[in-house]
Amino acid sequence: MILLHTTKYGDSSIILHGFTREQGRKSFIIRGVGKKKGSSSTALLHPLSILETEIRPGADYSIAQLRDYSAKYPLHSLRSSVVKNTIAIYISELLYRTLRDSESDPSLYDFLESSILALNALECDYGNFHIWFTIKYISFLGFMPDSASLMAFTNFEPWQREVLGQFLTLKTEEAMKLPLRREWKNEFVGALIRFLEQNLGQRIEIKSVNVLHQVLN
Repeated sequence: MILLHTTKYGDSSIILHGFTREQGRKSFIIRGVGKKKGSSSTALLHPLSILETEIRPGADYSIAQLRDYSAKYPLHSLRSSVVKNTIAIYISELLYRTLRDSESDPSLYDFLESSILALNALECDYGNFHIWFTIKYISFLGFMPDSASLMAFTNFEPWQREVLGQFLTLKTEEAMKLPLRREWKNEFVGALIRFLEQNLGQRIEIKSVNVLHQVLN
């Protein structure tokens, strides 16, 4: 499971909102948090944590109960880097706000997991990662035009269409090194979110995006 968001429930329970390979978007509850030590620790509950989960059997509840969970990957770099961690918070909120309840989507899950591992592995030049991910995610949802038809695409300003075309054609490593002015990054991310709003037919409020801009600036 890829962890998107946590919600405190009662005195000692937490609801985990995640995306699973087998069931798509799914919520789980953990009871007795903080009462025992071991793998089931809140220290593992970071945005975009990739967790191995064990569901409590034999119970008929409206929300699945987790008996135990552990980290599938340590993701040390993602946690130790302020910039990477802030990018992870932005991505997790974007997914939490836009992923709808659905059947399993293994291809989407694999894309998300590989993107998280890629961010964790990058040693430098990851200031464009949030832009790259947002574009790839929108493309994965089927809303992004191909690079050949971008010039007739009126949802973006001319300079934004040019930058978008570069992100769509460049390899990941090259996209990370694409020189963009600070204000361009901020405006471009806003345009991408507005574009996603139009296609999903819903308001998308990403509170962490302002913090991300401050950290990257």
